[in-house]
Amino acid sequence: MDALQYVAARLWSFYADQPMALLRSLAIACGLVLAVMLLELALVGWQRSSLRRLLRLSNSARTDLLAFVLVETSLGLFIGMAMLLGMTYGLQRMAVAGGAWAGKLTLSSQILALVLYFVVIDFANYWTHRFCHRVPTLWEIHRYHHSAPEMTVLTAARDHPMERALSSAVVAFPAAVLALPMQDFAVVHLLAKTVGLLKHSNLHANWGLVGRYLIQSPAAHWIHHSTDPAHHNKNFASLFQFWDVLFGTAIHPSTSEAERVRLGVDGDNGQAPPFTYLLKVFVASWRRAFGGPGA
Repeated sequence: MDALQYVAARLWSFYADQPMALLRSLAIACGLVLAVMLLELALVGWQRSSLRRLLRLSNSARTDLLAFVLVETSLGLFIGMAMLLGMTYGLQRMAVAGGAWAGKLTLSSQILALVLYFVVIDFANYWTHRFCHRVPTLWEIHRYHHSAPEMTVLTAARDHPMERALSSAVVAFPAAVLALPMQDFAVVHLLAKTVGLLKHSNLHANWGLVGRYLIQSPAAHWIHHSTDPAHHNKNFASLFQFWDVLFGTAIHPSTSEAERVRLGVDGDNGQAPPFTYLLKVFVASWRRAFGGPGA
């Protein structure tokens, strides 16, 4: 009952109590996507652009569009919580309690707090991503993202609602402990979102030494999506490539190497109708969790 009340309160907060905030957030996200798509269009041309791929409306492109709407309206988070039977609610409650117990970290420098938040959250995301590739049940969920046979800027949002709910629960504890003001969190979120959009674009740039050691580049992330077994379990970083360097999972490809990558997941062409595919992954993950084969 507590979980139902929590979800109901969150839904009311998102869609009734602060509708203008939601619309403003959606407008910012759409503006950011448009800016990255126009940059991509200018640099790679119409034939290779995300805009062309999205306008062709293949099932994979429609899955990207659906995922973007679910993420940016936060519907995906609530759907994911429901699909996980409220389990992430318990994790988030533990995170809030843990943050209160820790007394919340106080740093004299707000810039230092912001940098620390970036690093801690990205460290959590790195290991969450690795587990998603290693644990069969989590892979059934995460393959939804990897199944895209072509990349568009919106593939950055192509996370199954269950993965969104799990990820939000994982980062809840460091967020509760560090307790950054909302305006600082917004800065972090927008910067991370911009890098995510660029990584899923068709730019293929490797960003030189910056891409090798600091920020994951589009080329590095294309390698992560590659069907080539030599590229499997590489470049897990969400933002900071130095996690991959530190833990031995880094590949720094050339632009031409990234351009030759074949995307997708063997045995899954990512072309099922969007809503059908969403439900298929939900069923497959629960079957896998209880010892059965994936769908």
